[in-house]
Amino acid sequence: MKKILLSLLVIFFFSACNNKESEEILQANIIEIHDALMLKGETIMANKESITKLLASAQSSSNISLDTEAFYKQANTLNTNLTKADEAMMTWMNNFNPDFGTKTHDQIMDYLNKQKVAIEKVETQTNLALKNSDDFIAQYKK
Repeated sequence: MKKILLSLLVIFFFSACNNKESEEILQANIIEIHDALMLKGETIMANKESITKLLASAQSSSNISLDTEAFYKQANTLNTNLTKADEAMMTWMNNFNPDFGTKTHDQIMDYLNKQKVAIEKVETQTNLALKNSDDFIAQYKK
């Protein structure tokens, strides 16, 4: 009887360790994405500034070859997309709560999986906004 009880305790202990490890791995993956996005936040601000300078330059220029209406529309859309990406990151950070208290392993994993999907959505949004704005800046920057 003692051997069976001891075996069950060992199995339970290793199961609990594996559960905790899987939670930590998933959370670390989420934080890794978050940290990479935080670095991209500086690029978002730099691109917004570059686009704003391009807009100011276009207003003072008489460049006949520039389709002014399309240029302004695209520049404003790109600035809006950069702002939305930054706001999405801030919203995600404000809502992320890794204090699991008395939650079960399944509850924790469900929460972390949902958070991973959410931060990956922010990552996609950010990457697209940066790529589009980088392309625009490269096209018009002198």
